[in-house]
This record gives sequence, C-alpha cells and structure tokens, in this order.
Amino acid sequence: MKNPQSPVAQYFATRAIPDDVAGKFRIGAAPDSWDAAINYLKRLDFTEKEIVAAGIAIAKDHGRCYDRFRNRLVFSITDENNRVIGFSARIIVKDDNAPKYVNSPETPIFHKGSILYGLAQARESIRRNKFAIVCEGQLDTIALHRAGLDMAVAPQGLAFRPEQAELLKRYTDKLYLCFDSDAAGQQGTLRVLEFLLPMNLEIKAMQIAGGKDPDEIMRTQGPEVLHEAVKNAIPLTQIIINGLKRSFDMTSPNGKVAAAEQAVRLLGTVSNPMLREGYFEEVASLLH
Repeated sequence: MKNPQSPVAQYFATRAIPDDVAGKFRIGAAPDSWDAAINYLKRLDFTEKEIVAAGIAIAKDHGRCYDRFRNRLVFSITDENNRVIGFSARIIVKDDNAPKYVNSPETPIFHKGSILYGLAQARESIRRNKFAIVCEGQLDTIALHRAGLDMAVAPQGLAFRPEQAELLKRYTDKLYLCFDSDAAGQQGTLRVLEFLLPMNLEIKAMQIAGGKDPDEIMRTQGPEVLHEAVKNAIPLTQIIINGLKRSFDMTSPNGKVAAAEQAVRLLGTVSNPMLREGYFEEVASLLH
C-alpha cells in the first residue's frame, strides 16, 4: 500500500482484490531483497537461528542466511484461530527457472497436510450455512469469499487430505468440492472420495463451464455464476458416474459391468448401511 509503483503492487492491482479483502486475508509483499526480512526480524530481537527455524530465511552451507521470499505477492497462512503460521508467495514476473509459488517449509507450527487456507475466515459461515466449499488454491478461496460464498477453504500446497476433511467435520457434514472440471480434476475428485466416503459426509461437486476457475469467473463474469454453480452442484452418485464415464465404455455390457464394480468398490466404503443402500439404488438406476 505504501509503494504503489513497486512491481508487486502493480501485479496485485491486476488481481482486482479490494483492500478490505486483502486486509481480511493478510495479503502482503516481499520486497526484492535478499535480507529485508532478516534485518527486520533482527531489529525485533529474533536470532538468525529462530528466523531460519520459522522458515522465513534459508541458511547456506557456510552459515550465511538469505530471505526465502523475494519480490513476490505473499499470502499469509493462518491456523483456524487466525494466527499466522506460514506463508505462500506467488511469483509476479514470469520465470521458467523459478517456481510459481514458494511456500514455508514444514516447521514446528506449520504442517501443510493439516492446514486449510481460509478456515479462520470461513468457519463461522460454515457453521451458519451448514456446508463448506473446498477449492484448489488461495486466489480461488479469496474469489469465492468476495462473491459472498465465504464458507470456502483450500488445502495448502497439497491435494485435499483426510486430516483436512476431519478438520472440516468439526464444523459441518456437508462438503461442496470445487476442483478443476478437466480430466485431472475429475480424477482428483474420485481419489478424494476414497477417503471422504467412509466419513459419511454429504458430498456435492460444483461444475464451472469452460474449465475456468473461481478466480477467473469472479474477474470476468461476476459472482452470480459462482452462486449458480453452488445451486446446481451435482450429488455424489452423479460425481461417481461422471468419473466412470471417462474410464469405461458405458455403451458396452462389459464396460457397464466394470463401471458398476468400481462404483460398488467406492460406495462399499460408506459405513452407514442405510446411506450405502440408498447410494447403491441411485447408481443402479443411473447405470440401468
């Protein structure tokens, strides 16, 4: 905010994120420097050892340190009580030799597999609305919050995991999955079902036409399209059928039998017998 002409500030302006939202999610910048963070923290009486342990700096073999995050847009990662425990920093100048995101390493307080980005900002809405939206990244989470769908969260730097689903289950038994609509996204959804189904959660999937993500939709088409995607989310059995259609030839008896066997294997993990029977009937009907 104090350096509107800086490269990070100019890149941030292209994302069209309002200042109040940037404040809510604690979005910031890393200056183009090798030691700005180290010097700042030393002035606050932190030692180099502590700065490295927190993942803010990287120690070289010969003992010297340098800032992990440089010339990047920085997303603060918080725990569910809104305490900052790590960072994810996005590149602003295209560079084939540099990763798009640099994330905090595992530290005593930062464990990627058990963190959900945006949970601190979303948990009251999740409780109130009785469902959560799980999307793929920070910018998608922020876009959904801007659209008024402030029950959105995202896994941090990894695919959605069982520990994160358990975290959400404290707040709701209903999840809307908002993953990419391409083949990889569909396969990812099926993999996620393998650990979600035994939890007896109600699961739906949002489908956004054209393979666009929520961030792009919010910038180009507005919040109404995202609200429609929630309203028209497909149920669990349809998610499974859509995934199986990509893997099996549904026009042949053998293909249909193989698809049915795969569906039975997936749905057989549902521990509630009445729920499991209901799913079997729905899939049987869809497969004729």
